[in-house]
Amino acid sequence: QPTNKEDVKNCARVQFEHGQCVTTRLSALPQGLLPPGSRPPVITTVPEAVRPEDMPVLELVVGGPKEQYANLLAKYEITLTNKGKTRATNTQVNARVPDKLKVVKASDPGVAVENVVVWNLGHLEPGASKLLVLTLRATDKGEFCFQTTAKADLGAAKDVEFCTKFAGVSAMSIEMFGREGAVFVGNKTSYPVNIVSQASEPLTNVELKAFVPDALKLERANSAFDELEPVKGGKWIKFKKLPKIEGGAHASYEIFVEALQAGVTRFHIEVTADQLESGLPVIEQEITNIVDDRQKVQIKELSRTK
Repeated sequence: QPTNKEDVKNCARVQFEHGQCVTTRLSALPQGLLPPGSRPPVITTVPEAVRPEDMPVLELVVGGPKEQYANLLAKYEITLTNKGKTRATNTQVNARVPDKLKVVKASDPGVAVENVVVWNLGHLEPGASKLLVLTLRATDKGEFCFQTTAKADLGAAKDVEFCTKFAGVSAMSIEMFGREGAVFVGNKTSYPVNIVSQASEPLTNVELKAFVPDALKLERANSAFDELEPVKGGKWIKFKKLPKIEGGAHASYEIFVEALQAGVTRFHIEVTADQLESGLPVIEQEITNIVDDRQKVQIKELSRTK
């Protein structure tokens, strides 16, 4: 937000690092001057071999739904970890999806060009990880696979294939998101859920369940629900079953929570209805980053510096 009429200068800088080593073998010179007509010693250079222990080791894990409906969003989590003892430089992850899958969204700094998504991640320190999120939508039913590849300097590479079986098109559309992508410990946020009946005929016996992880404390919701028995990692809540959602109408929910524990947490919902062809629930997840007090101080100090 401007505070005066002075010009504002913004700068972006890109740093790039690359190196290569060579070894020069020096031949011993004879004592004194070389005799007339004699040739100087031959000097050769050879590239220095990279030792295996100096290589970064990339581990790539892809998680997502094994089954989903063709017209609904499918979210995939791609985790890249440097398991080696040295820094991985010029690290890049790319995902290639088939024509039947369309790219809906890629987390920063992902760039999508047609059916290829590329994340340029720069340097990755030993033991460090990067979490990337890819959202796809299938245009037809069937089993479709996409290939994810991670690369870095010195020839480090890893490939993973992930497949999802997409059932026939349902008459339901679901949107679920977190009000805040990041929330501080002790602060509150919420997760709205919107279920839309897309066809002319109504959806019947629609039921919503939500899984609240231990990192979040359930405060309230805008509709009546029952708390189920706690399970490992959190607890489920189940809302009252809706007998009918007329064609073109929708049902809206919102679950309010308080952040308790720092880290990356996942809020999870499942929706069932009579019209879902395979009988399987529709599943959605939302990632929320919970920040502790120490990180909060660092963010405030960085803001003051800027």
